[in-house]
Amino acid sequence: MIPNPITSMELNGISVNCQPEMMNFKRGEERLERFSYRFLPGRTYGVVCEAGHGGWALSYLLSGLVTAFEGTVRINKKIVQPEELRFYGWYLGQALPASRNFFKKKMTIRRQLEYGTSKKYRVADLIERFELAPSRLDRELRHVSNERWNASAAIGLMHEKQVFCFPWLDEVWVEAIRVRLQTCSALLNEYGCITIIPIQNPTKIDHFIDEVLVIPQITPLEAKDADYCDADHAD
Repeated sequence: MIPNPITSMELNGISVNCQPEMMNFKRGEERLERFSYRFLPGRTYGVVCEAGHGGWALSYLLSGLVTAFEGTVRINKKIVQPEELRFYGWYLGQALPASRNFFKKKMTIRRQLEYGTSKKYRVADLIERFELAPSRLDRELRHVSNERWNASAAIGLMHEKQVFCFPWLDEVWVEAIRVRLQTCSALLNEYGCITIIPIQNPTKIDHFIDEVLVIPQITPLEAKDADYCDADHAD
């Protein structure tokens, strides 16, 4: 499926429980409750919350890695199902799923870029713009340290993704990849994508975030019983 360009993405009453994963991140339980918002292309959104209070769950959901949730997601005013979100969303920091037949060989960054179906971008241009080191292109994503964020964004573009979602970042992670966050944000905005950055504190990156959303901490009285959804794992 080749999705149409996104002109708007509206979430209404979204509730989801899941346990997101990301390489080098501590796995934790996440709950998002009755969340509603309208996202527009060409903008970066800082989603401010503490760990476990929904920011990472939002990223996981919009990356297409959650199989069930309550509420509705509309893209271009049309309701989309959970399984359809993976055609639009990309979980930044990840590689393409290893189950694909053409990845029986080593999943290098170069090979993932070259297997992209986009006619809008050229691999050479994305390598240059995302400042990917030529000496690292024949390595797997997990072996390029924090350059994986830039490389993952470029891979997502070559595979026609439009919603780019980071995992939840505490202040230590933000400090470690602040320059890469800004690079990815600027380029993805330029390319007309939606970028989601769940963060503990927006202070160090608020100069390039277009909108800040604050998810309030859920108290026990507000929480409701729910089973954890089945989720695909991105590593």
